[in-house]
Amino acid sequence: MINKRYDFAAYFAFTAYASCSLVIPIVLVKMGEDLNFPLDDGGMSSGGILHLARCIAMVFSLLSCGFIAGKFGKRMPMGVSLMLMGASIFGVAFAPAYWILIPLLLAAGFGEGICEGLATPFVQDLHPDNPENMSIYPTHSGLSASGYAFSAQELCFPPEYRGGQF
Repeated sequence: MINKRYDFAAYFAFTAYASCSLVIPIVLVKMGEDLNFPLDDGGMSSGGILHLARCIAMVFSLLSCGFIAGKFGKRMPMGVSLMLMGASIFGVAFAPAYWILIPLLLAAGFGEGICEGLATPFVQDLHPDNPENMSIYPTHSGLSASGYAFSAQELCFPPEYRGGQF
């Protein structure tokens, strides 16, 4: 029963990671307009700095997640990374200025890197008797399917057809 609970937690961790990875590029244009760095009027470097900060944090956390897992195990860092991602993206949604976005995206990137680095070994450790690791495939497909569904919905049905504004 505990493994099933952890399986669901890992599945939703992958989904949260996919959502976090998708939401920033999708809202970057609108965020640029709201915070006075419009990407179509020369604000590309400002948007690039945001992604660079996030990617640097992800690479650093991916490189260090083995050490973190060795010291604290896999379960607790996964939970902390999800809380870090959620809190950071929530903070990004209410950021009043551009300079606040950089530390928030650094924190989100760090959480994404830990989640990406530990989720697969976490699920594999839950099912050691499964040599082909068939239990990891639904988790990865859930990640892909949720990402594709969200992207397809955004691309196929623009806000004016859904009755709202972006």
